[in-house]
Amino acid sequence: MNAIELKNVTKSYPNIVAVSDVSFDIAAGKIVGIIGANGAGKTTMLEMMMGIRKATKGEIKVLGMDIDKNCQDVKSRIGVLLQEQCVYKNAKVSELFEFFHDLYESPLDIDQVLDIVNLQDYKKVRVKRLSGGLKQRVALGIALINNPDIIFLDEPTTGLDPEARRALWKAILNFKKDNKTVLLSSHYMDEVQRYCDEVIIVKGGKVIRKNTPDNLVDELGEGKTMEDVYMYHAVGEAM
Repeated sequence: MNAIELKNVTKSYPNIVAVSDVSFDIAAGKIVGIIGANGAGKTTMLEMMMGIRKATKGEIKVLGMDIDKNCQDVKSRIGVLLQEQCVYKNAKVSELFEFFHDLYESPLDIDQVLDIVNLQDYKKVRVKRLSGGLKQRVALGIALINNPDIIFLDEPTTGLDPEARRALWKAILNFKKDNKTVLLSSHYMDEVQRYCDEVIIVKGGKVIRKNTPDNLVDELGEGKTMEDVYMYHAVGEAM
């Protein structure tokens, strides 16, 4: 089953075409990374799949639903972690989770969310006293409270130290266990290579490659990495 399907999707503005005739499928239960240089169109693609922006042309289905016709239903079944999170920092972690828990009809149990993001030891701590990595895990917990089938992550580990990055990825992998789908943008190619099941490379508003990290690396030859793949495909640097 596909979690997401795009067919001939274009997003244009008066002076620019941000996304041009894009088609691809994302299978349920996968971690898929969208990579590309700044301005390549990857954020616009993510926003259209989340229902934030409407495609100019084409069809987008999320969880089998046409997003134009069923936008609210789609939004109720997805979670979103944006790069900049605005939360009430004076609240304790448990209080913040309780607030968002009460907004949904069928949310996850708060203790279950705390377990997924490994914050049980911090549930009585005020958010403002947490490190950057712990705050990002709080933001991920908020994105998971409605028990989504898909989560969208925009540069989830930017600015985090290696230990915090690893802890956040552990939480993401915990979420994925029940055939959940993760779609993320990232500039950390080591994370993309290690954790993603599939990679979509975007350049100039078009999808130029879609494959597994291993296959993309192998195409460039022995000793190459996803950073080399990025430089070759997304930037256009000759190998």
